[in-house]
Amino acid sequence: MTGNEHVAIAAPNGASSASTPWPRTRAWLVAFLSAAVLYGVSMSPGVTWGDSGEAQLHVLMNDWYVHGVIVRAHVLYFAIARVLFFVFPIDAVAAANVTAALFGAVTVANVSWLLSTFCSRRIAVLCGVALLAFSHTLWQLSSAAEVVTLSTALLTAELAFLVKLMETRRLRWLGLLLFANGLGVSNHNFALLMWPVYIVVAARFWRSWSENRLRAACVGLVCLLLGMVPVLLLCVDDYLARGSLSGTMHSFLAGHYLRQVRNVSDLLHLALRSILMAILNFPTPLLLFVVVGPMALRRRVHRGVFWFLGLSGLVYLLFGFRYNVPDQHVFLVPAFVFVAIFIGAGIDSFLSKSRPAGLRAVLCLLALLGPIVYAAAPPVLRSNAPTLLPLPTREVLHRDRFNWFIRPWRAGDDGPERFARESFELLPQDAWFFVDGTLLPPLNYLQVVEGLRKDVRLDNPHARQDWLERVGLEGDKIREAALQQGLAFSSTDQYRNLLPWLRERERRQGGLIYEPVGHIFHVARARGDE
Repeated sequence: MTGNEHVAIAAPNGASSASTPWPRTRAWLVAFLSAAVLYGVSMSPGVTWGDSGEAQLHVLMNDWYVHGVIVRAHVLYFAIARVLFFVFPIDAVAAANVTAALFGAVTVANVSWLLSTFCSRRIAVLCGVALLAFSHTLWQLSSAAEVVTLSTALLTAELAFLVKLMETRRLRWLGLLLFANGLGVSNHNFALLMWPVYIVVAARFWRSWSENRLRAACVGLVCLLLGMVPVLLLCVDDYLARGSLSGTMHSFLAGHYLRQVRNVSDLLHLALRSILMAILNFPTPLLLFVVVGPMALRRRVHRGVFWFLGLSGLVYLLFGFRYNVPDQHVFLVPAFVFVAIFIGAGIDSFLSKSRPAGLRAVLCLLALLGPIVYAAAPPVLRSNAPTLLPLPTREVLHRDRFNWFIRPWRAGDDGPERFARESFELLPQDAWFFVDGTLLPPLNYLQVVEGLRKDVRLDNPHARQDWLERVGLEGDKIREAALQQGLAFSSTDQYRNLLPWLRERERRQGGLIYEPVGHIFHVARARGDE
C-alpha cells in the first residue's frame, strides 16, 4: 500500500471527491513546506535568552553534558545541530535555530498526514493543521533553538507508524514505531512517557495481533534499543566516570528536576495556568471541537489507534499540567499536538451533516485567528492585564515581556545581543558579574565566539570560561575580595533572581546594596557592614 492511497482506517463515508482530503504524501509535503517557510521567516536572527541560548552555546562546545547531567543533554538534537554546523557554512546559532524550525515543520507535516487519514474533508485537515502551525508555543519553540520540536516530530512519527502498523500488520512498521520512540528518548526523556501507553495498548490488543508475537516483541525491543544508542552511549560514559549505576540512572531520568517530576502540589494554580495556555495556543472558538473530536475518532478509526491517541494525549496532559517549572507551557506542547488532532476530527464530524455553503470559509477564518490575536494582544494586555497569570513579570532591557512572551515569532529580535554588548560596556576591567541563567547565554556566547570581554568573570555555575582559572574551594573568598575592591556586579537587584552566593551572604551577614549602573547593578557592602 502506498502513501498516496486513502485507506480504510478512516475511509470517507460517501463524501464527494471534492470534499475528500488530499493524498497523505501530498498533504505532508504541502504542510511541511508551508510550516518551514513560516518558521524560517519567524526565526531568531541571533543569540537568544534562557534555554534556547544555552542550546546555541552548547552546539558550539565539544562535550555532551549540560549542567553535568544526562537529562539536559538532548543528545540527538545536539548531534543534528552540530552536523549542520560543521557541514554547512553557518554558525552555531543558526544551526541550533534551523534544527528547531526544521522539526517544528516536520511536526506540522506529520499531523497533516494523520488528519488526512482520520478525516473525510479537506477543510477539517486544513483547520487542524493551521491551528497547530500557528499555535503559540510550537511556533515560539520553532523560532529559536528549542529541543522540544524534535520530540514532537518523533512523537507524531510514532503516531503515523502506528497507523501504518494497524493498516498493514507488517512488522517493519512496529520496528519503525519503536525506533522512533528510541530516538525520542535519545533527544528528551519526554519519550519515556509513551512506555506505559505501549504496555497498555499491547496488553489490550495482544491476542488480536499476529501469531508471531515473540518475534514481534524481539524486533520491537531491538529497534527501541537502536534508537536509544546515542543516549545509552552517554549513560555508559557517565557510569564509567562516576562508577555508580544509581547515580547514572538519576542523571538520566531526573537530574536536578526530581521534585518537579514528582510534583502533586499547587495543582489548582497549575491547572488554571494550563487552561490559559491552551486558550493562548488556540485563541479561537474552534477549541470547543476538542470535546467532540475523541468521540468522532472512536467511531472512525481502529480501536488500537483510538486507544493509542487517547492514552498518549492523556499521559502528556497529566504530566505537563502538574510539572511545576517557570516554563511549564513548553511541557504542554505534546498535549497541544493532540488537541489539534482532536479539533480537526471534531470539525470533520461537524461537517458530516449538511451545513451552509459559507460555513467552510468561516471555519478557515477562525483557524487563522492565532497570528491576529498574537499581534494585537500585547498592547491590550500591557494596559489592562499586566498581572495575567502565565506572563513573566520580570523586566529585562531590550525585552518587552508582553511582546516577547505573547508574540511567538522572533524575526528581527536582536535584544539578547544588544543586552550583552551594552552590559559588557558598563563593566570595569576584571569585573565579577553575578548573572542568572536567563541572561547568561548571550553574554557567554559572545565571550566564546568573539573573545569579547574575556576578562569578565560570569559568576554562574553553568558559565563556560575555560580561559579563566577555576575558583574551586576558594570561590567565596575571591567573591568577597571582588566585593571589597568594587568589582562585583549583578544582573538584577530582585531577590528571587539573585545568584545563591549573594542571597546567602545577605542572609548571613546582610549589608549589601545594589546601585544601578545603567541596566545592571554594582554590588557593594552597606556602610554599616564595612
